[in-house]
Amino acid sequence: MFDIVHRIGIKAPIASVYQAITSVEGVAGWWSEETTGESSAGGAVEVVFRSGGAEKGRITFQVLELDPDKEIRWRFTSGPDEWVGTDVTFDLRQEG
Repeated sequence: MFDIVHRIGIKAPIASVYQAITSVEGVAGWWSEETTGESSAGGAVEVVFRSGGAEKGRITFQVLELDPDKEIRWRFTSGPDEWVGTDVTFDLRQEG
């Protein structure tokens, strides 16, 4: 299995970035407005994508780990075949 790594700089307090990744409302603010579920550790979040009102796709991820202001881990449990079983780790760091 391959690792894909993206490094993204965001000018915002680390607590705000953590909230955007770890809450249903936060994910709805940057990925898809139609986001529901339970965003605590062990919970599942579903994200639905639409275009012109028609559903174009949906994914579900389980929240595996929440380390406040440091690390978040998700595992995709449904969606495109190539995403299912994939883990996503957000490693948050304050720099500069």
